[in-house]
Amino acid sequence: MIAALKEQIENQKDGLAKETGFDIEMKKLGRKIKAYDSQQKRLVKLFRLGVINEDAILDELNQVKADRNANQERLAELEKSKKTLQELQQAEIKLNDFCEAIRQQIDCSSNETKRLALDALDVKVYATRDSVNIQGIIPVDLVTIEQTWA
Repeated sequence: MIAALKEQIENQKDGLAKETGFDIEMKKLGRKIKAYDSQQKRLVKLFRLGVINEDAILDELNQVKADRNANQERLAELEKSKKTLQELQQAEIKLNDFCEAIRQQIDCSSNETKRLALDALDVKVYATRDSVNIQGIIPVDLVTIEQTWA
């Protein structure tokens, strides 16, 4: 579970690195979104001055609206991804704390208590000549219990 969580965090970070960082892109999109109002005003002014005709202004205004909507959607996606990354990082910290607390409790427990803990966590060990893989399930209730138990 810890490995899967770390992999998910790394995937999120890799995605961010390709986009030159959340904050930079979010600020850039924010500036673009604010600029659309002034673009619309300039287009209307050009129409009033007779520089562009009605069809042209409608096409341009529709394009501005489409660009604004696309950038707002992208900004919302970035905000959601940033929040998800922060939540994953917090989950990793909590999970590591939980595992450490369990480890300390198990270290000073009897063999019977250790067996019960391993059963409760559904721990399975797979070993080959080249590797050892240990898997288990940590119920969400236990993380809450651990916070009051530790």
